[in-house]
Amino acid sequence: MVTPTRIGSSFLVNAVTAGSQERVSAEGLANGRLFLTYDSHDGATAADWTVVGQIMAGFGSTLPAPFTLQTNGATGQPYSTVTQLADGNLLVVWADQLDASERAIHAGL
Repeated sequence: MVTPTRIGSSFLVNAVTAGSQERVSAEGLANGRLFLTYDSHDGATAADWTVVGQIMAGFGSTLPAPFTLQTNGATGQPYSTVTQLADGNLLVVWADQLDASERAIHAGL
């Protein structure tokens, strides 16, 4: 069994730390960068969840500022994940909280 070895030190991914930033998903890109998504909650209701994207260069330097992939609507959009497709495009999938008992699944390239 191989024992994992940490390379370098930890680094901050999210620029905004108020509220909750949870459920990060990371995808390594062919150019050595990372594309991350996470769920950000900046309010008091389920509708205040958004899906945020962030591109990271080597060892934690950010490229653009974090950007919103899915904006608040009447409901929240928690539980995002990202994967890179064979053609190099990124697919982000998230849940849409329709009401207290129902969710829909959305995706975007």
